[in-house]
Amino acid sequence: MNARLVFILLISITLSAVSTGIAQEEIKWYTVEEAFEAGKKEQRKFFIDVYTTWCGPCRKMSATTLKHPVIVRVLNKYYYPIKLNAERRDTIVFMDSSFVSSVPANKRGPHDFAKFIVHGPKMVYPSLVFMNERAQWMQVIQSAMTPQSFEPVIKYFAQIKLGQENLTYDDFMKTFVPEVQAPVIGAPPLPNAPAAPK
Repeated sequence: MNARLVFILLISITLSAVSTGIAQEEIKWYTVEEAFEAGKKEQRKFFIDVYTTWCGPCRKMSATTLKHPVIVRVLNKYYYPIKLNAERRDTIVFMDSSFVSSVPANKRGPHDFAKFIVHGPKMVYPSLVFMNERAQWMQVIQSAMTPQSFEPVIKYFAQIKLGQENLTYDDFMKTFVPEVQAPVIGAPPLPNAPAAPK
């Protein structure tokens, strides 16, 4: 009887760990140089998460959206995901050009590559940069996103083929079927749960 109870307990713990994401796949992050080198061998799009260490929305998106199994699967399959600290200090080589940080050592500010890649008038964190297989800009989104709002965006850009960029996001959304479910507010009661003591 005890062996049976231990076996059931072990199965329950294993199933619980899998369902809560302990054994969950993670995003394979690339450096800028690794991603664009890999893109020469196998064409995929590029996703660049431009963040800072002090940015609250960046940390929240990294801990939730970028850990969601659907988001992880899509990013790993269709993109070279790059996590770029906008305030890093080293040299970055991109498309045979070198970028350095022009921010003085005792100051905080964006790296020249971060400013270049965000391709906009100001830096907002996080900035989510989408580039096609030829490293051409497709879109920059300057906002944190939930798994529910991010899923259609990454699937939309993933399915656009080079030379066939005529599908609008609105047309895409007409047939989009989400895999990410909206979060449940409050825990639903468990089926066949024992009644609470009176």
